[in-house]
Amino acid sequence: MNQLNLCDVLTANCILTDQEGTPLDPLSPGSVSCKEIPQQNGRQDVTKTLPSGEVIILQQVSVQISGFFIIEITGPGTTCRSQVLPFCFNETYLLCAPEGTELECHLTQFDCRAQLNCQDGLVTSVNLFLTTCQDIQMVTDTVINIPAEWCTPRQELNLNRCSMKLPNQCPEIFPSTTISEESQGNVNANKSTNDTSVSSNHILQNELACLSTSKVYDWIVSPNTYQLNFNVDDLVLDCDNPPCDAHLFVHAAYVCEGDLQGQVLCGDIPVDGAEVSLSAAPDIVTFSPETTLTDANGNFDTNLTIPPGTPPTSVTITANTFVSGLPITTSLDTIVECQGPCLIELFTTDVIECDGFVEGRVMCGGTPIEGATIQVTSDSSDVTFAHDQIITGTDGNFFVGVTVEPGTSLQTITIDASTIVEGQNVSSSIDTQIVCPDDLCVLTLDVPANINCEAVITGSIDCDGPISGADVTLSSFPDILTFSPNPTLSLNGNFSTTVTVQENTPLTSVLITATTMVNGETVSTHVGTDVECPAQEECPCKFRIGIQGNRAPATVNITQQGVPSTLEGTINVTAVECFTAAPMCNPAVDNFNITFRSGGTTINFVQGRRVHIDCTANTARVHGTAMASGNLFDDIFDVEIILTLLPGNMGTWQINARDLLGNSFSTTFTARLSPITFIGDCNQRP
Repeated sequence: MNQLNLCDVLTANCILTDQEGTPLDPLSPGSVSCKEIPQQNGRQDVTKTLPSGEVIILQQVSVQISGFFIIEITGPGTTCRSQVLPFCFNETYLLCAPEGTELECHLTQFDCRAQLNCQDGLVTSVNLFLTTCQDIQMVTDTVINIPAEWCTPRQELNLNRCSMKLPNQCPEIFPSTTISEESQGNVNANKSTNDTSVSSNHILQNELACLSTSKVYDWIVSPNTYQLNFNVDDLVLDCDNPPCDAHLFVHAAYVCEGDLQGQVLCGDIPVDGAEVSLSAAPDIVTFSPETTLTDANGNFDTNLTIPPGTPPTSVTITANTFVSGLPITTSLDTIVECQGPCLIELFTTDVIECDGFVEGRVMCGGTPIEGATIQVTSDSSDVTFAHDQIITGTDGNFFVGVTVEPGTSLQTITIDASTIVEGQNVSSSIDTQIVCPDDLCVLTLDVPANINCEAVITGSIDCDGPISGADVTLSSFPDILTFSPNPTLSLNGNFSTTVTVQENTPLTSVLITATTMVNGETVSTHVGTDVECPAQEECPCKFRIGIQGNRAPATVNITQQGVPSTLEGTINVTAVECFTAAPMCNPAVDNFNITFRSGGTTINFVQGRRVHIDCTANTARVHGTAMASGNLFDDIFDVEIILTLLPGNMGTWQINARDLLGNSFSTTFTARLSPITFIGDCNQRP
């Protein structure tokens, strides 16, 4: 890695200003103060002998030169300015300056040159070289007299004639004036010099003019050179578009805890050893560590924790650092929340008609709990569950099919889910209504409690007797399974199909649904199960993708309770999958989030966990599940995010999300990407 030397790309200049930092013309009056410094015992006499041998007495005069300036540091596309800095220099001169004289001083030259000093490639200090030239006089006010006499101007020579009429003179001042008869009328003022039609026979007299002026007792011109040095850490610099920058990667949302990543670069060269401090506003986030150092690649990271009981809250996260004394600050917005230590979130439909489902997720401190055994019960004997126990997948999700006994009248029941997590008994309840007439067809599914890569599932359709020739269509949520054949045909009421789990699928809870039509009526059933198909390569690639500024305009299409609509607002999308800065993949890295706002409407998909990811040279895709929150949706969604890279650090995003209740969210938009977006193979470094 080449060592960056900021002195090769930055230049410094100093600018004379007033106390407020407004630039001044160095030679304009008052731009630089030059005044005498009064001495306690007055000016001291100093005896000097001239080369001629003559002994003279001069006075010692102390002069102060002072003003203000700023240091300006410029580089490619950047300008940084320091705070206003004062300067003050004292000089002593031997002058003829007897008592009663005053100093008059002004600058005839002011030059300032700045030089940056670097060590190990970083700016450590700034040298300033000031050159001045003072015009110094010792003066006092005096009155002088000048002999003078009145005079009369000659006639102007002009070939063109124009007439004028002379006004009468004042006889008290000009008692004797002779004007010819011709001059009594219109007089030509442009006659030749021999034309005496206008007489000049005034009486002339001498006058004595007295003037007040300054008497100069001594006068010198003094050039001086001064040098100042400033440690760059002592300068407060304000930069626009600084040459060095800190890039933050802040997730669109955090639940209880999460990671934060970033990189410090000067141009395209990473900065090693920069101290980065993190803060949040409002101050409800704890960073560990709160101050972190960049590595040889300029990367830094930290973990943040949100206290339990925090509702969804908008937070601005800020990173601050210094590179060669240049301050670098960057901020991004996110949403944080932490509802509790361990909990089970339960969802179902308002009414279960003969057949339905319960879905949920187990979380502890914002972390999905894999492998928790969920016990599902009900307070009604009219309800049975396809599996009364089910294991949560890697994303903490679980799905349970619910069957209502035919002939059950409309009633309200309570469904309970419980588990033991980290030694804690955790439970949750949800109320719903059930109903099932006694004359409906019954569709059943026999699904293993766990499917490893492939399995055969069977079922039956009965309407007061077995039904042959019914096409039974199968599907899964999330949509990660394939069925062959699909649809499958019932024979004597029975049917079967082979389910295949896509390779590289981690332990995932899914809901398998079978649907058919009998006599124009739709009949369906649901069964929850766990599926997986691990492979040696858990991560086919890695990526870290996000939107610059954590916000972009977007138009989304939604369906809520069967009603479609369109919303315009701002969206933020982040996804970090298998990413690490090292030449490898880290399967433990798994997080994607989406936040959308439109006026008072908020739609968030948080705690996103992948089922599959894949990449090409310019495309990243993640498919998985996430929890919906906000004021429209609040259950588990099947989510797909696709980013296609475009020239100019732009990208096109496609997002599709749906839940088991028929709600959906979709959008396609183009936005500028986070500067540290990366899509690549596991052996690549970002």
